[in-house]
Amino acid sequence: MIALGRALAAETLKLKRTLALRLAFIIPPVIPLLYLVNYWQRGQFILGPIDVNPWLWMTQNVFILWTLFLLPLFITLETAFLGGLEHSAGAWKHLFALPIPRWAIYVAKLLVATALIAVSTLVLCTSDVVVGLILRTFKSGIGFEAPIPWGRLGAYALRVYLASCLIIAIHTWIALRWSNFALALGVGIGATFVGLIATNTALRSFYPWSLPAAAFDGFLAGEGTLLPAALGLLGGVAVGALGAWNMTRQDVF
Repeated sequence: MIALGRALAAETLKLKRTLALRLAFIIPPVIPLLYLVNYWQRGQFILGPIDVNPWLWMTQNVFILWTLFLLPLFITLETAFLGGLEHSAGAWKHLFALPIPRWAIYVAKLLVATALIAVSTLVLCTSDVVVGLILRTFKSGIGFEAPIPWGRLGAYALRVYLASCLIIAIHTWIALRWSNFALALGVGIGATFVGLIATNTALRSFYPWSLPAAAFDGFLAGEGTLLPAALGLLGGVAVGALGAWNMTRQDVF
């Protein structure tokens, strides 16, 4: 655990002033801001059913776009950047020569990736609430005077995050195992579009890149299943362990 702590501290230092860290704050607000413009221009024309809290309706639409499309691609990009920190500098030989187990180096990278996605999820939720408050203040009469559903928003955001852990683990392994940036992006883009196709099939609740969207099912009614979140978390732990084991068997990267 001491070795892991040292590796994690080193990864945290390397993360400062990187594009990977900045993107965690830049990308997530894009969808809520698009809805802000849409609500501002069209008002009640894009509101949902009259008996649905506008906060719930807007949040559902924001998370649908996030989980189906932007989140998988964002994970692909973030993990590719994390792997590129070592690949571009040819630093793997140096890292492997340090008195730190290889598995600790790998797990530290994985933990940093999961932390970046956690930050991006928090930024998304914050942006969603800020947009609603702006509409409440400057666009009264379209329903955002209703109470903010803090509990449901937090619970389902957590489900989405846990469900994404399997994607994070898969792409971390790809990004660290191969130095080809285009390969990492190609796998992520291809898998994301397959996930879009799988949305309306039975694979939705089992295909890794569809799990975050499946975890958000039932948001409006406050229902849904915890299975996608459980599969994402357990699968992420399993793939992470396999990736760490694989790294200990590599001569050089």
